Amino acid sequence: MSAKPAVWNLVGISVFGTASLAAILDFQKENPDSWAFGMCGIVTVIAIAWGLCNYKKSPRWLLPRVYAGIATPTVISFLLANSGGSFWLSLSWLVFFPILLSVWLGSWDQGKSDT
Repeated sequence: MSAKPAVWNLVGISVFGTASLAAILDFQKENPDSWAFGMCGIVTVIAIAWGLCNYKKSPRWLLPRVYAGIATPTVISFLLANSGGSFWLSLSWLVFFPILLSVWLGSWDQGKSDT
């Protein structure tokens, strides 16, 4: 990981945001009358904008917060779409992925301070 933390933050925000918006828009296409999917999309866009405003912070601090802000409306949209299996799978990702990301970034920060 030779890239600067800001680059990793921008990559993470882009990947999380794109995946979340794609899932929400897919559900909205199937349920065009539901306003809740539009609200989930707005919350996701706000989380992406917040992440882009704070992209210079440490990845260990920023990425789990951005991920939680983006993943929460996605999980809500899975639940609204009556997709039970997808809801529980998304909920497990919402819990475990930030933990794994924090551990990985913590070891990277520690290895960086050792050198």
